[in-house]
Amino acid sequence: MNGILNNDNLLVLSKKIGYRFHKIKFLHNTMLHTSFVNEFSGKELSSNERMEFFGDAVLSLIISEYLFEKFEDLNEADMSVI
Repeated sequence: MNGILNNDNLLVLSKKIGYRFHKIKFLHNTMLHTSFVNEFSGKELSSNERMEFFGDAVLSLIISEYLFEKFEDLNEADMSVI
């Protein structure tokens, strides 16, 4: 894709955040919000919603493990509130 999401710009971003993507298409996809994809419906683009779903699940697992270990006396309802 031309413009701001070209591979050169994505590689610069990758260097700035200090992470080398094995597949630059994953970084490209993270930049595609649903509203952007809907504006360019003639192009073959998919939004980042699947990656967002996966990221939310990973973050939930990390936070759950932290709460489980840090607050041994809390029950599941109290951990859910946190």
